[in-house]
Amino acid sequence: MSDGTPVGRRRLTRTHKRLLGGAASVAVVVAVFAFFLPRIADYRSVIDVLRTLSWQNWLLLVAATLLNLSTFPPPWMVALPGLTYRQSMAMTQAATALAIVSPAGAAVGMAGSYSMLRSWGFPRTAVGLAVAVTGVWNQLAKALLHQSDACGNVGEHGNPVVDVVDAEPDMSAGGGMGTGQAVDGRFIAPFLSQQLVL
Repeated sequence: MSDGTPVGRRRLTRTHKRLLGGAASVAVVVAVFAFFLPRIADYRSVIDVLRTLSWQNWLLLVAATLLNLSTFPPPWMVALPGLTYRQSMAMTQAATALAIVSPAGAAVGMAGSYSMLRSWGFPRTAVGLAVAVTGVWNQLAKALLHQSDACGNVGEHGNPVVDVVDAEPDMSAGGGMGTGQAVDGRFIAPFLSQQLVL
């Protein structure tokens, strides 16, 4: 029985918030791989190519993937001083996942980046500038590289690793270009971003 004293709401503890965040992350990953990617990619054709790879080609594919992932944070670290590599990696991967599963693509990814950066306490104007600078230069670099056909057409290389890497869509920017083009764009973006901000 209540004695008339208001009952306080229980607040979520830090542990509860982390568990909920982890569960949400797992849900997004499952949704991406189980529901969204099968709509745009044929897993069977990718598996067929992967089965033909030698151990050297597997090593090359893993190295290309790690190189690609390692290029996501530096442009953000240049555009937003004080952002750590780890924060930037978490933010870019989350924003890319949002861009992949959303019909609005890169716009939703950019909004996700903005929200995460603001939640870490970065000032609104600095975050807005960083999102704009990295977004514009990433799009520009990819458009220029796509125009020059930097990686060629899928299947032309004669090397299954290059074909798989080239065929990998980079959906964070509206997609269609391979990892080689995305890597080049992210190496160009920090320099251009720094020049624009300075």
